Amino acid sequence: MSTWADRFHVNTTDRASIRSEFQRDRDRLIHSPYLRRLAGITQVAAASDHDYLHTRLTHTLEVTQLSQRLAERVQGEARKLRLDSDEIVELDTVAECAGLAHDLGHPPFGHAGEHALQKLFPEIGFEGNAQTFRILTKLALRDFKSRGLNLTRATLASVVKYPTVFDPGVFRAKYNAYASEQEEFTFCTSLHNGRSLAAQVMDLADEWAYAVADFADFIQAGLVPGKEQLLSSGDWDAVFTRLRAIRTKTGREEIGQDEAKELANLLSELRPYEDSRKWLALKARFVSNTLAKMFDAIEIDLSKVDGTEDAISNGKEVQKQLDMMEAIVMVTVIGSLEVARIQAGQCKLLEEVAGWLRADISKDQPRLIPRAWLLNATFGDTNDEIVRDYIASLTESDLLRLHRTLSTGGSGSITDRALR
Repeated sequence: MSTWADRFHVNTTDRASIRSEFQRDRDRLIHSPYLRRLAGITQVAAASDHDYLHTRLTHTLEVTQLSQRLAERVQGEARKLRLDSDEIVELDTVAECAGLAHDLGHPPFGHAGEHALQKLFPEIGFEGNAQTFRILTKLALRDFKSRGLNLTRATLASVVKYPTVFDPGVFRAKYNAYASEQEEFTFCTSLHNGRSLAAQVMDLADEWAYAVADFADFIQAGLVPGKEQLLSSGDWDAVFTRLRAIRTKTGREEIGQDEAKELANLLSELRPYEDSRKWLALKARFVSNTLAKMFDAIEIDLSKVDGTEDAISNGKEVQKQLDMMEAIVMVTVIGSLEVARIQAGQCKLLEEVAGWLRADISKDQPRLIPRAWLLNATFGDTNDEIVRDYIASLTESDLLRLHRTLSTGGSGSITDRALR
């Protein structure tokens, strides 16, 4: 009988352990170099920018913490209903795994890098969630016997936010596995009609962490204006248009101008940055209070656990606030001239490195990619898969250093070691 604790590769370890199967998963993730590399990956601002801004690693840690607390809330509701299914009993630990793993596949330069790699590899695909799944099942190593971390079915399912597989003939903006991982994908999704509870919990935690913490960062950086400034500027019409588009795309009810302006009051809760301890305390309180409101408003319907609909969702008013924060950030930060120029340069850099590596790997004796990566061909990986996976595994400083060396010559040193 199949269970959530099953592993794709039969676990032959006989030694006794006080850890549960899911705690083993957590420990494997914590000690993975793929988790450590997230310190060098962009969240929104570059990973090398000011230390008060989030990197992909600090975002991951916050998503992990929020996932645990949300899972505990769901477990509390389950106890009231006397539900004790395998999926619920250790939901807190599996949700922790989901938080730790959910962004492992993000490439250098975050979403800009993701879009560039999608254009570079249209036949095999690139998507951050699918790359995460490939890392967990193929690229990360823990022994010589099999590829991947050999995680449980529950942990693999917990990162499946979009239960579809890449198909070059069908456009999908989001998917969670490449065709090369179809077998592992089928394995981990076979016990659930929709998304697993842990995947639902992680997805909410991811949305909260991004919306709230990054929003506060941007106010501190002076990138998001105060309410009065926003409403009196030309950006307001763009924010309102973006808000309507977000609501329409997700099938949520429309919001009028007056209600939208009321939602903009959230900008009054954290005034523009000032150099004082009081402001820093206000920022911390803003994040804490906003997250507390979201926890209080969460909607849980465990009768949907075995169905195709999510059992966990944001309250309607909270979702409106989240949509407003997203709209403001998309217009004032992501859509800014400065970000557009930076991302254009990042995409150009990725294109050049990919071109050089593709040309090199097609030779009889390629020299630009570490041997450990070239050996993936023995498992049937194509040249494009090796180049895609290698580039996506780099930190931003790794990629910039590689580009400088290949484009200018002489900027590297023979004493540098290719650690990836």
